[in-house]
Amino acid sequence: IEIYKHLKFKKWVVLKKSDGAWLQDGPFSSEEIFSKLESSELKPETHIWKKGFKKWTQIRDTDEFSGLYVD
Repeated sequence: IEIYKHLKFKKWVVLKKSDGAWLQDGPFSSEEIFSKLESSELKPETHIWKKGFKKWTQIRDTDEFSGLYVD
């Protein structure tokens, strides 16, 4: 379906801690991020970035994913 095509674009980079160091991982599509959240591979507080962002942002604070979380 046309309205869901944007979910497949690989535009997201995540910041993960591995062996005490912060590493960038990606790029991932929105669809892949949703899947990683569902499987708990990523958490709502994981930092994420895409072109146009001024800084790393927690997944739950992005417009695209914020509706998944209620404080």
